[in-house]
Amino acid sequence: MPPKKGQSTLVDLNTLDLLPIAVAIFDNKKVYFVNKKAKQLFHISDKQNKKIKNISIFELLDEKYHARIRKNNLKIIKGEEFPPVELQFKTFKNKPIYIEAKSNCVLFENKKVVQTTFIEISELKQKQFELEESEKLLIETKEKFDLITKSSNDIIAFYSYYPDEKYSYVSPNITNILGFQPKEFLSDHNFFNKRIIGSKSDFLNIDKIVRNYQKKNVKKNYSYKFKTFKKNKEEVWLENNLTPICNKQGKIVFFLNIIRDITIQKEKELELEQQQLNYQNLLDNSPNAYIIHKQGVTMFCNKTMLKLLKVKSEKQVLGRFALDFLAEFERKKALERIKDIYKGIDINKPNNYTVIDAKGNKIDAELKSILIKFDNQTCILTLINNITEQKKIESEKIKAERIKVKNEILLLEVKERQETEKKLLEKTAHLSSIFESSNHLIWTVNKNFEITSCNKNFEQILSQKYNITKIVGVNVGKVLNKTYADYMQYWLPLYKQAFLGKKLEFEKEDENLGERIYRKVFINPILNNNKIEEISCIAHDITEQKKYEEKLINQSAKLLSVFESGSQLIWTFNKEFKLTSYNQNYFKLIKDIVKNKSTIYLKDTIRKSENLAFWSNKFNSAFKGEKQVFIHKSIVNGKEFYREIFLNPISSANEVVEVSAIANDMTERIKNENKIIQQSAKLNSIIESSHHYIWTIDREERLTSFNKNYFELVSALYNTMPFLGFKLDRGALANNQEYSGLLSYHYNKAFEGIATNFEIETLDKNLKKVYLDVYLNPIFENEQILEVSGIAHNITDKKLNQQRVEQSLKEKDVLLKEVHHRVKNNMQIISSILNLQSSYVTDAYTLALLKESQNRIKTMAYIHESLYQNKSFTSVNFSEYIQTLSKNIIQSYVISSEKIELILNLEKISLNLDVSIPAGLIVNELITNAIKHAFPNSIKGKIYLNLRSENNTVYLEVKDNGIGIPPGVDFNNTNTLGLQLVNTLVDQLGAEIKFNSQKDKGTEVLIKFKM
Repeated sequence: MPPKKGQSTLVDLNTLDLLPIAVAIFDNKKVYFVNKKAKQLFHISDKQNKKIKNISIFELLDEKYHARIRKNNLKIIKGEEFPPVELQFKTFKNKPIYIEAKSNCVLFENKKVVQTTFIEISELKQKQFELEESEKLLIETKEKFDLITKSSNDIIAFYSYYPDEKYSYVSPNITNILGFQPKEFLSDHNFFNKRIIGSKSDFLNIDKIVRNYQKKNVKKNYSYKFKTFKKNKEEVWLENNLTPICNKQGKIVFFLNIIRDITIQKEKELELEQQQLNYQNLLDNSPNAYIIHKQGVTMFCNKTMLKLLKVKSEKQVLGRFALDFLAEFERKKALERIKDIYKGIDINKPNNYTVIDAKGNKIDAELKSILIKFDNQTCILTLINNITEQKKIESEKIKAERIKVKNEILLLEVKERQETEKKLLEKTAHLSSIFESSNHLIWTVNKNFEITSCNKNFEQILSQKYNITKIVGVNVGKVLNKTYADYMQYWLPLYKQAFLGKKLEFEKEDENLGERIYRKVFINPILNNNKIEEISCIAHDITEQKKYEEKLINQSAKLLSVFESGSQLIWTFNKEFKLTSYNQNYFKLIKDIVKNKSTIYLKDTIRKSENLAFWSNKFNSAFKGEKQVFIHKSIVNGKEFYREIFLNPISSANEVVEVSAIANDMTERIKNENKIIQQSAKLNSIIESSHHYIWTIDREERLTSFNKNYFELVSALYNTMPFLGFKLDRGALANNQEYSGLLSYHYNKAFEGIATNFEIETLDKNLKKVYLDVYLNPIFENEQILEVSGIAHNITDKKLNQQRVEQSLKEKDVLLKEVHHRVKNNMQIISSILNLQSSYVTDAYTLALLKESQNRIKTMAYIHESLYQNKSFTSVNFSEYIQTLSKNIIQSYVISSEKIELILNLEKISLNLDVSIPAGLIVNELITNAIKHAFPNSIKGKIYLNLRSENNTVYLEVKDNGIGIPPGVDFNNTNTLGLQLVNTLVDQLGAEIKFNSQKDKGTEVLIKFKM
């Protein structure tokens, strides 16, 4: 029977040694005993076990627990109970382990000590630590991610097409950028489809492309631009960069969307495109032929040029060598002229050439060239004036003079001269039309600095700026001398230079109607009989060109800033492997090996000569047009560096002329990846070395991972060889509905998100029983359960030991039943002997003593009878017991129910044997006393027996309505055996007893004791 609270249990060392868990007996001073499992757990050798009593448990326990455990041990010995605690120990091999300890008080060698069971939880604790670290890392990562998304200028969103089309996340800064709340965005997967501005079909086509990427698992980044509007209806341009995010199986789970507001950039691009278009239209619609070429390769020509060459499409001109359109004998001279222009020699000098059109016709032309920036490249803009007609006129003049000299065909000469004059008049009219219709400012000045002619544009500008109504024939400088003295201070010196024969070309900044204007001015002397009588001035507006140039300069500055900012190394090589450009980061890397060389080649930048072939091969591949991406390891000053290298070909006229190189430092990333690989190897080693069976399966019951032990288990149970992707085939056990049903039930629970633990019994291929303790846990990924992990360990030995212990307990139960049965029989024999003896006794007092003794023996016999009839030997149904006992006492005194009525009010209470026997004897004595003394002279009466419990306390009451106990009787000190026995039994129970008796009103006895 178990001890009541505060009472110690005797120790059976042999039983403890058979237990499948570690047990130790000790107090605060020393260790008294450890069982076999404890020896294994703490690595205690047989030699050390012999000296175990010389060791304190605190030598193994971590010091931080000493004070608490010392106090707890003292309380446990006094009878207090404590729940299991987790502690850290070290074994005799100094290996740290974590233990779950459960302690209670026992008697060992007549001394109260602490008995503790130990269950090792080191693996569980390690996983708990790892989980805490993972949670901490996850929280830190989330905080950083939240900080980035809140402060970023980009909207970050997660979008998936399958299984359900939806946005699963959007960064909170969407409110700042677009004005919409995250809820509005997340609730509508067609958010942008409904708000697109422009071609909706183009947007839907892009959507279809990305959808197919996820459907076909195409792992490509994708980027596109579109126009939409904010919540306040303000239009905005957005650029969306999509990156596929994959799960462990390599399947695209969702797309990471990085959405950027590019409205300002887009507007500038459109503005630049418009300006370039305007510039192109200006050239295209010009009456003069223009061609733009780079090193002779044609990049642009206007419509007038196409007419001049008599070709239908610019495709017949673009990309061709411009010199192909010149007469062959002039090409060498033209090639030298191109070189001079690039060197800045005589840039404004006009040159005459013979142009050959598409039909082979020769055209006399005057070419004037300047350097310009076109498509961000230095090119030559050439103006081509067709002077064929002019030469024809000159030729006609010569012919007329010859006719006049010879005086042979005078009339014909006159006629021809008239025709020539007519043509000249027509030409003059034509030039006058050009003169007036041009958007240039055109004027001529004589030696008196008077305006001799001007076009309407010039007249309008002077009228607006200086309020001059009459211009031709006026010396503007004199008119403006008083109010605009600066006019002649600027123009007079220039006019004087032109009258000295100099051709002038310059740019002038001006202001008209509050607007800043830039003009390019050409001043040329006009010769008449080799005398300069006048000068011509032409100024054309280059304001747009200037603004465009400023923007190009600003853009170049920004590109240079990007070039020099960041941690990347950037450099370029030409085909001769000559370093053509580099940023400061790259120069810092190579400056110690290139020294002060003015020209640097690839071989100069290589620290180890054996690496030259590697870099040469990479650059040669790039010069063939193949992009190169690779990781390169280098050692600088004894330190390892890893860099990701990008080699990109730079083409010009469909030919690779240079290769750009960008290197990103990946040292930390490579080191971290190596750490992750090492960590994975450690985890794999732990899983493989574990004595547990570990596996994972997906929803189709396919194995996604398993360790060696699981492989051997499945091979042994199902007689099959598992592999990754293997669908569980339980072999012969598949027909066992109980086995398969239990596994399916728990797998389904795990896939519903409920962790489960169960034990299962099966047979191996040798038909031997195998018991497994199985834990199934759901694996969450993006709030979805895609897999379930299983951990099982073989508990066959534990089960068999448990079965042996249960069998032993059954045998002991049978033995205890037999003991109680024999005790009851022996007491029955004693009672029978007393009964026989009473038949030979005639003395009434002696006879009464024998009957009382017989009743006391029967009282104890009833207890043993109840015990061997019950299934439990630890407790007795006390209410049934005293009910039977009280009725038998009444019957034993041969008293009818008419004389004494027994009234029972009994609550159902179970008590252990140590309490039931003395409590039963007390009831026997009190009822016997009431029968003998409360009702003299055969008077009728009632005996009440009440039993109840409250707050773990039993209240037992026996009372009668008899004559009561005479005054002066001391209930605690009496000569009667019955009351002495009652007081002794009360002390044994640790109970309280109260007597209350009044004359002719009866006696009441109340006993209170702990259960």
